[in-house]
Amino acid sequence: MMSLRQIDLPGYWHLGVVLDNNMEILNKIFWFLIAIGVLVIIHELGHYSVGKLLKVKVLRFSIGFGKPIFSKKLGKDNTLWSIGAIPLGGYVDFSGMRPPKSETTDTSREFYKKPILSRAAIVIAGPLANFLLAVLLYWGIFVMGSPGIKPIIDDPLPESFASKSELYRGDIVLKVNESEVNSWSELRWKIIQNGFNQDIRFLVKGAEGKTREVKIDLKEVGLVDSGSDPVKLVGIQPFQVDLPPDIGGLVEGGTAYKAGMLVGDRILEVGDSQIFSWKHLVQIIKQSPGQALAIKVD
Repeated sequence: MMSLRQIDLPGYWHLGVVLDNNMEILNKIFWFLIAIGVLVIIHELGHYSVGKLLKVKVLRFSIGFGKPIFSKKLGKDNTLWSIGAIPLGGYVDFSGMRPPKSETTDTSREFYKKPILSRAAIVIAGPLANFLLAVLLYWGIFVMGSPGIKPIIDDPLPESFASKSELYRGDIVLKVNESEVNSWSELRWKIIQNGFNQDIRFLVKGAEGKTREVKIDLKEVGLVDSGSDPVKLVGIQPFQVDLPPDIGGLVEGGTAYKAGMLVGDRILEVGDSQIFSWKHLVQIIKQSPGQALAIKVD
C-alpha cells in the first residue's frame, strides 16, 4: 500500500547540524588533549627514569600546569606526584637544578653535581623517549596493519577529467604512475604528489577482471596551484554501495517519527523526484533544510 506523508524540516534541522558540528569539535579537542597528555607523560618519564638511574633526587613530577587537582608524595625521596589543571605540558623538578649559594651537607644527589655527560643524558632522555614512542607505534601499525578503504572508484564526478576518460564505477586502482596503492588514502596521496602540470596514469582492474592503463592529461592544469582539492579536480571518488531507501529505524520524537513513518517503509518519491537509493534520499534531504517535503512511501 502506498501513502503520502509530509515531513517538515524546521529550524531545529539547522540546530541539529550545529550541535553535530559542536560535538565533533569537542571530540577533536578531547582526543587532542589525550594525545598531548600521552606525549607529555612519556617525555617526562624519560627525564625521570634516567635521573633516577643516575641517582639524582626528584622533588616533583608534574603533568600539567597551574593549580594541582591531584598531588601525593610517594617513595623514599617523598617525590610529589601531581596533576595540574592545565593539561598542556609538564615538568620534572630535580634537586639542585640550580647550584645553591652555599653547599649543603649532602650534595651527591644534586643535579648540578653530576658530570656534564650525566646531565646531558637526563636532558636528552625526554625527547628520546618521544622518538622511541613514535618508533614503537609505527612498528605496531606495520605489524598489525591499519584499516583503510579499498581504492575502488565510484562514478566519476560530472564534467571532470575522469568523466572524459575510461574510468568506470567499480574499477580498482592498482597503481598511480609507477607506485602501487592499497587504500584510498594512498591513492589520494599519490594524486596530490603528482599534482604539478603533468599527466597521470592509473593502472586499474575492471569489474570483468582485466587490467588496463588509463591516462589523464593534466598538463594544462596545476592541481596544487588551482586551490581546489586535487582528487576532486581529477574527478574520482570512493565507491559507495547503493542501499535501498528503506527505513531501518526511527529516532523517537524526530521529524519522521512525528510524521507517522514506520520501520520497514520504503521511500518511493520525495516531491517530484523518484528515489532509487538511500544515497539519493540523503542528498535531497541535505538540500532541503527548513522545507516541507512530500514523501511517498510503500
